[in-house]
Amino acid sequence: MEHEATINARLPQTLKSAGTRVLDENGASPTQIIRSLYRYMEREGRIPACLDDASESAQDRYENRRTLARAVAGTIHLTEDLDIKEERTYRIQEHYGELL
Repeated sequence: MEHEATINARLPQTLKSAGTRVLDENGASPTQIIRSLYRYMEREGRIPACLDDASESAQDRYENRRTLARAVAGTIHLTEDLDIKEERTYRIQEHYGELL
């Protein structure tokens, strides 16, 4: 059995809180996301391009994020009763409600 390693990172509290909120809203944990990132780097031999915004155009960032999303697909368990359209509508209302 392979031994497990631990990663510790220092983040500004506001960044950690915002990230934790996003993870919670999407049913993911920091460990799931970090494992997915490391699997991607192991497989591709590089850091995902979507993490280097300074060197990309908006279209490149979009395409690279889509590629990364495909690479980590399946790391978050979605329940069978989840209605994607309903969830999307809820998220839009939650984020943009006062503007609509």
